Formats: sequence, C-alpha cells, structure tokens
Amino acid sequence: MIKMCDTSRFHPHAHAWGISRQLLKGRHYTCSSNLESSVDDGIFEDLSIVHDQNLVTSKGLGVSLEYALYISALLLNDLKIVQEQALHIYYQGNFLEKVTQF
Repeated sequence: MIKMCDTSRFHPHAHAWGISRQLLKGRHYTCSSNLESSVDDGIFEDLSIVHDQNLVTSKGLGVSLEYALYISALLLNDLKIVQEQALHIYYQGNFLEKVTQF
C-alpha cells in the first residue's frame, strides 16, 4: 500500500504535514525547497522522484507529470498501459528515468 499525503496540509514547514513525526522512519525521500532541513528521521536524496518501500516522493512541480505517470503505473500495476497513455498525450521521454528506487 502506498501512503499518500493530504496535499491540503502542505506547508512551508515540514512539521505541518508530519514529515518530522516519524513518517519517514529512516527511509529515503526527496522534497522541494529547503524542507529537508526540518526533517529528522529520513534520508534526503537530491533526486527527482524517490521510491522507498511504500513511500513515493517527488522534488516538486517540475516533475509532477513524471510523478503522476509513475504513481499511475504503481496503482494500476501495469507499466505498459501507462507508457501507452504517455505516448497518447505526446509525452516526450521515459518517465522511469526520473525514478530512483531504494
């Protein structure tokens, strides 16, 4: 099962959305801005998309389409259909190149 954060609770300070409340538990993650300075229980990776166990995080809006395609592939458990849809919307590139798994 993938844990999804409630985006309505996002805040410039990681404490507001639970990152420093043991949500990461030593797992790898990425985030935008300098939010990593507020995190005390995870391993920050300066990467576009990080997938560690059941947690998938992204760097920010610049990789939102790749993040959405990757989450879709996970939820559907079907990479081929997501790649076909990516081509259908004229997505150029391989969204999997943006993903780092731990």
